[in-house]
Amino acid sequence: MGALCAIDYYALMSEQYAFIPRLLAEFDSSDCSLALRPGTAFSLALARFRLEERAAAERTEKTAAVAAGEEQQQSADASECTSAWLGVPALHR
Repeated sequence: MGALCAIDYYALMSEQYAFIPRLLAEFDSSDCSLALRPGTAFSLALARFRLEERAAAERTEKTAAVAAGEEQQQSADASECTSAWLGVPALHR
């Protein structure tokens, strides 16, 4: 039981946040629940918070990448329109 109380600490320090909810689900029993211990309950809350932060950061990165792609496409379209208007072939890098 003592080692189980330290595993959550090591999971947090190694940034293995998804491991903590799995650990508590596997070792949850009616006679002794790890999730009822204050340290483990805090570790679970912190792990869920960090997982949500990661998910939000990934969503932000995807949104930024899509916006950058759209901006690049608009820039390319604008240069093609300008060169077509001038009658000069567009030079692409």
